[in-house]
Amino acid sequence: MKIIAGMFAVLASGFMSAEAATTMSAKECVARHKELSAEHAALSKASADLKALGEQAELVGDDYADAKERSGLDKSMRERAAELQKQFEDMKAQVAEGNVALAERSTAFNASQTAFQASCSRYFAKK
Repeated sequence: MKIIAGMFAVLASGFMSAEAATTMSAKECVARHKELSAEHAALSKASADLKALGEQAELVGDDYADAKERSGLDKSMRERAAELQKQFEDMKAQVAEGNVALAERSTAFNASQTAFQASCSRYFAKK
């Protein structure tokens, strides 16, 4: 669960970033809105995929801990524990790398979203 909690903490940290705002035409705003919507969907999928990988890593970690406890009983358990340890470490590294990449993408997205809102707010203002 630590892996997953860390992932969401990193995502939340990107909400305060902003790009310099420039005024865009209505057509540019509509096009940019579509781009941002697509990126939001991609980020949501990437986040779900990373969460699933984190959960898989935790299960492998549990299996590794169990095999390690039994490794004193026979050679096959020691070998199994070594295999699971490598798999667990590899998965943890993948989750960590994915966290960094997702955080960078989220920060860029949040900055783009802020700039979009500043540039296109006149088209969305209530009358």
